[in-house]
Amino acid sequence: MSLYKFLPLPSDRMGVLWALSSLKGACILEYGPAGTTHYGIESYGKLNMDLAASLFTTGIDEEDVIMGDSGRLAATLLEIDQRGEFAHIFVVASSVSSIIGTDIVAICKEVQPSCRAKLHCFAGGGLKGSYNLGVREVLTTLARDVVAPGEVRDSMLYNIIGSNADCYNFASDIAEIERLMQSCFGLKSHAVFTTGSSIDQISGAATSGFNLVVRAEGLEAAKILKEKYGQDYYYGLPYGYQGTQQWLRGIASKFGLQIMAPYLDSETQNQKNHLLRWRFLRRGSKPLTAAIAGNFDLVLNLSRFLEQELDIKTVAAFVNHERSSEHIVLDEAQKDLIKFNPSEQAKLDALTAADPDIILADAVLLKMYQKGKVRLQVSHPNLQRILLTRHQPLVGFNGAGSILEEIVNRL
Repeated sequence: MSLYKFLPLPSDRMGVLWALSSLKGACILEYGPAGTTHYGIESYGKLNMDLAASLFTTGIDEEDVIMGDSGRLAATLLEIDQRGEFAHIFVVASSVSSIIGTDIVAICKEVQPSCRAKLHCFAGGGLKGSYNLGVREVLTTLARDVVAPGEVRDSMLYNIIGSNADCYNFASDIAEIERLMQSCFGLKSHAVFTTGSSIDQISGAATSGFNLVVRAEGLEAAKILKEKYGQDYYYGLPYGYQGTQQWLRGIASKFGLQIMAPYLDSETQNQKNHLLRWRFLRRGSKPLTAAIAGNFDLVLNLSRFLEQELDIKTVAAFVNHERSSEHIVLDEAQKDLIKFNPSEQAKLDALTAADPDIILADAVLLKMYQKGKVRLQVSHPNLQRILLTRHQPLVGFNGAGSILEEIVNRL
């Protein structure tokens, strides 16, 4: 295990809690000490998210640990169910209950016939892998076990899969994606898996025409929905001017949609004006280099924006989680550049060797490495930055303009 001066990699348990906690009407029951649940709650503020779900803990004592008594979990499940408030209860194992070997899946199967609510188990307890694995498990569970059959499909609606609280700036980025879909196609989102949505919206997701997947961890869920309900999906994250245009045209081609030409023509003209100004300001200057850190989809698509549209070479790229998804596919150049879950020291060594002009990263990396002409937080972990609004995206046309504006003004 690597040494950490700042923050270790969050576990799959934290990913489960983060992904579920933004769902209105969800009930989360953690089997473990109250202190670990309280610690999880404390992390929500750093993610700039509100706790929308109802969060409970069983508590745990010496008898549970030493004697293996799991009656507390069954009793708590029945007590919560008797309130009649929740259609779904998500049972999460803590690290303590996982280490002592409590089989929460078997307990839930035993209790399920006595519960009106449907029970869903997440037994990893922080021992399976990094947080993105927990996020994937939640998205897959929602698609498989919570989404109900829809009798009528509305072609004017779509779902977004993969916007979760671990995504920095998620509120503004989802608002931008919804604006793009409304302005370009006249479509509205029905459910977001999971930020800002409710259990009822997730349950009714099969009534939408198709799904937009914005992170690799959501692909398994999208495939389940396609197999069960015939909903097709499109995978991509719109960073940059050209990247956003390609994303919109890809959606149009995939689902046979008609693009509203006046809107796209207007955005294309803005793009030309912005890039013309950028190239004028950079005339005669030495080429710029950049380092990027964040989740996989951010790193991949943001580096494309910098290199293909702004002629800024990415010299270091760090993915802040393990490579635990078979859907993450890299070409040879990307394999050499993108590093998954490197240690703090490895990041510092790479940045010292590359000496990038621009650093687009998380707050911890920005604090660790103080050099760079342009320093912009684009990912988690977050230390103190507070995000209040929904109109400052990093994705889409507006996000591209915002990033370019920050680079121009900080050089």
